[in-house]
Amino acid sequence: MGEMLITKQRENIPVVIVRPSVVESAYREPFPGWIEGNRMFDPLMLFYGKGQLPGILENPNAVIDIVPVDIVVNTILVAMAKHGREAKPELNVYHAASSVSNPILFYDFFKYSCDHFKSSPLIDRDGKQIRITDMKFLSSLSDFSSYISSEIIQQNGLRDHQAVPDEKHFVKIKTKCEKLENFFCIWLRFMNLTCFSLAGQILFQPRFDNAKVKALMKMMSVEEKKLFACDVGIIDWKEYVRDIHIPGFRTYVLKGK
Repeated sequence: MGEMLITKQRENIPVVIVRPSVVESAYREPFPGWIEGNRMFDPLMLFYGKGQLPGILENPNAVIDIVPVDIVVNTILVAMAKHGREAKPELNVYHAASSVSNPILFYDFFKYSCDHFKSSPLIDRDGKQIRITDMKFLSSLSDFSSYISSEIIQQNGLRDHQAVPDEKHFVKIKTKCEKLENFFCIWLRFMNLTCFSLAGQILFQPRFDNAKVKALMKMMSVEEKKLFACDVGIIDWKEYVRDIHIPGFRTYVLKGK
C-alpha cells in the first residue's frame, strides 16, 4: 500500500524502491554475524538449538529467501547513487533477495544449524550441554503435535512405561508443549501470509528475482564492487548459517547466555 501511495503521488520525483526478503545478520559488514533482535527464522533456530523443537511442520525442499543486512544496505546505496545521479523522473524497483540467484532450502538451513549446535552446543541451566538430533520434517499438524509432545515428555525423563508424574510436573510438561505448539502455529500463519509454503503443501511459493541488482553490479568498477558488495551469489550458505549467523546471534542477541 505504501508503494501504491508513493507511485500515485510522486509526480516527477525519481523514486527507488528496494524490497528485501528475510533480512538476517551481516555477511561481512560492520562485522560478520552482527544482528539486532530475535526475528523471523531465529526463534525456530533457537528452539531447535535448545532441543525444544526436534521436528518442524514444513516441506524440507521448500526454498526460503534470506539476505544478509549488509547486502540490503549496499543495494540501497548503489541504487541511490545510480538514480540520484541521473535524476530521471522514473520509478525503479529492486529485489534484495536470494531465492533465484542463490537459493537455500529449509532442509539445508536446519542441517547447517545442526552442524553448529552439535559442534558448539548450548548449555542448560544445570551447566550441561544440550544434545540435539537431526531436524525431523512433518507433513501434518497432528503429526507435529504428537511428535513434539512425545519428545518433550522424554526430555523430562519420562517414558511410556513409567508411572504417571505428579500433577504439578504433568501440568508443567503440558504447558511447555502447548506453548511451543502455539508459537509454531502463529509463526506458520505469519509465514503463510508472507507467501511461503504451508506445512509441506506448496500453495504459492514465490521466487524473488534480483536481475535488476545484477544489472546495477555490471555498471560498477571492481573497487566499487568490493566497497558495496550486493551480490547474493557469493554467499556460501553453509559457512553463513553455521559459522557466521548463529555465532553472531549467540554473541549479539543472546549475549553469550
